[in-house]
Amino acid sequence: MNYLLIGKITGFKGLKGEMKVKALSGFMIERLPVGKKIYIEINDEYQTFHVESYHEKQKTPLLELKGYNDINKMQKFNKAHIYVDADEEIMIEENAYHENELIGLKVYQNKAYKGDVVDIRNYPKDDYLVVETENGNVLIPFRDEFIKEMDDESIEIVDLEGLF
Repeated sequence: MNYLLIGKITGFKGLKGEMKVKALSGFMIERLPVGKKIYIEINDEYQTFHVESYHEKQKTPLLELKGYNDINKMQKFNKAHIYVDADEEIMIEENAYHENELIGLKVYQNKAYKGDVVDIRNYPKDDYLVVETENGNVLIPFRDEFIKEMDDESIEIVDLEGLF
């Protein structure tokens, strides 16, 4: 099975088994409907669980698993990663990408290599590519007007004076 990383458990809320989740991809509500089979990596093993509920409360994503409604049962999940089956993945819109498809891409400007995408930062207005260069990290807005061309291995960005 191909596992697709979608989130990380960052803590707990209350005593009834709600887990705080850091989303590592978009479309979390669509990815985690009631009854959805998910996989949580515990001690280097993928264990299967089913979603009881997923919602946001005061901008904090919260996940509950079937059969786990006690904080004492939840401690083994702390800091664990959440995965879904990549083969059952939801369809995303055209020209949309999963974060793991972007990390590792080579970044070029005017055909000159500038660095590699090492992270994605999600801000309310836009997503930004974090590009590791010789002189440190640079943020590039991940928007059509900044991306000239893109394929499975590289991204060509527009000529932005003073960026690198």
